[in-house]
Amino acid sequence: MYWRFLTHISPGFAGAWMYTTGRGTLPRVVAVRTPRGKLEVPIDSVDDLLTLGECFGKLDYRVEGNERLIVDAGANIGVSALYFLSHAPESHVVCIEPDPRNVERLERNLARNGLAQRATIVRAAIGSHGGTCRFAIEKTGRYGTVIEDGKQSLSQERIEQEIVVESLAADQFLNETMPANGRIDVLKLDVEGQELPVLEALSDETLSRIGMIYAEIIDGSPTLPGFRSSKQGTVVRYTRK
Repeated sequence: MYWRFLTHISPGFAGAWMYTTGRGTLPRVVAVRTPRGKLEVPIDSVDDLLTLGECFGKLDYRVEGNERLIVDAGANIGVSALYFLSHAPESHVVCIEPDPRNVERLERNLARNGLAQRATIVRAAIGSHGGTCRFAIEKTGRYGTVIEDGKQSLSQERIEQEIVVESLAADQFLNETMPANGRIDVLKLDVEGQELPVLEALSDETLSRIGMIYAEIIDGSPTLPGFRSSKQGTVVRYTRK
């Protein structure tokens, strides 16, 4: 992963140093080498750099390059979308993000790199059912989380604000997102504790029309019908059997 910092991310040594130690001069604009050419990613905090390292360094959400439709649930500031769009040149990415400050940065990052026309931004959370939900955000924007039954994955001292956001019913939304008789090539779920509820809410029919799933799951690798799983860190990769 550090090799990719040195060869694909500029300034490489400074980026690797900040990623490892959490220290360095910020904010700054980082250039990332991709098959599409160089992308520019403004980094405001070490947390942004961690996200950059996950997507372009560790390749947590690796794609083959022939993907057409990708759903990025928990799109944050758009780093994962930039990875998908630059590595799958024919793809369209549906970005789901509830934090309004992240959405603003997501829009700017896509526009800055000439990729806005290949993305759809949905300002919402995603869960097992639709409606509205309370959502806790913290200052970096990396760890926002749904508040359910008075519980959330953030410690109380990290919460900066609570807002009310739209919540999408995962099974319905994904079916509406797929083209007629089509499929979703990649579903990425990084939704701070809602990954399992979302996966459990998906019908067998919906799952049969998804090519690959990446889900941020800390404990275990739950089975999904029709998929085999492997794990890298906290990311479970589900591929078709």
